[in-house]
Amino acid sequence: MSDTQMLIIALATVPTMIVVLAGTLLNNSRLTDVKELIRAEIHSLESKVEKNHSEMLFRFADLDNRLSRIEGLLNVK
Repeated sequence: MSDTQMLIIALATVPTMIVVLAGTLLNNSRLTDVKELIRAEIHSLESKVEKNHSEMLFRFADLDNRLSRIEGLLNVK
């Protein structure tokens, strides 16, 4: 192989490698953005679940108080 052929092969492959590397880095940054979006959504859902859980506990306590009053009125233990 002559020096000219080696130069042509190098000039053909190096830009291709650079483009592939740039695409990989760009894709990786987009995956990081998706991870952050998913984490934000999970945090939002967790706060909603906590709110609903607290509300359910409050309602169960209210029902327990009502049942206790009814049992007291009926003298049921």
